[in-house]
Amino acid sequence: MFEINIKEKKRVAVYCRVSTDEQAVNWTSLESQKESIINYVNNNSEKYILDEDNHIYIDWWYSWWTDNRPALKQLMINSKKDEFDIVLVFKLDRFFRKTLLLLQYIEDLQDYNIWFKSITQEFDTSWYWKMIIWFLWIMAEFERDMIRERTVLWKVKKAKQGYYVWWGWIKYWYDTINEKNWVKLAVNNEESKVVKNILICILMIKNLYMKYVKF
Repeated sequence: MFEINIKEKKRVAVYCRVSTDEQAVNWTSLESQKESIINYVNNNSEKYILDEDNHIYIDWWYSWWTDNRPALKQLMINSKKDEFDIVLVFKLDRFFRKTLLLLQYIEDLQDYNIWFKSITQEFDTSWYWKMIIWFLWIMAEFERDMIRERTVLWKVKKAKQGYYVWWGWIKYWYDTINEKNWVKLAVNNEESKVVKNILICILMIKNLYMKYVKF
């Protein structure tokens, strides 16, 4: 009976990442990612083999913009030890969303003859797909910049209307008024008097100091 040589199979490393609870809504929760990749490996058992005890790397609550992630660091350390031949991810943005970091890490993996593949986007490390992904991610970053700019303009508009749109403590001389899903600010007259008196005192001290210096 014909048997597949284990050495001909690519040894798999699985990488999963999630940053918020909302990821679960889009089928990108950690368990969903992990389960999907393991099923992919099992369905392609003639090509891949996975050591689930040692080569599944998971980063909990780490954002896409940083590469300071413990599981990612361990994956890159092990890549230098010839422990696997290919890294599988559920989607590209689980690895990185930032184009330069994505391509940089893929190049680092290729330096050790390790392939990279997204199981849902038919992306691997051939030159053709690197060209495509470079173009797609440039467009994605452009769109994010546009969204960020529109968000800032929207926040400025809401702030001018008296709504509180920034994170942090409410200022001492303001009260909050809840309007449906919004928080609106209103001046607290008593507290504002205190603030005005403090400012008056500061100005008086400054004027006295200036007169003393001139004298």
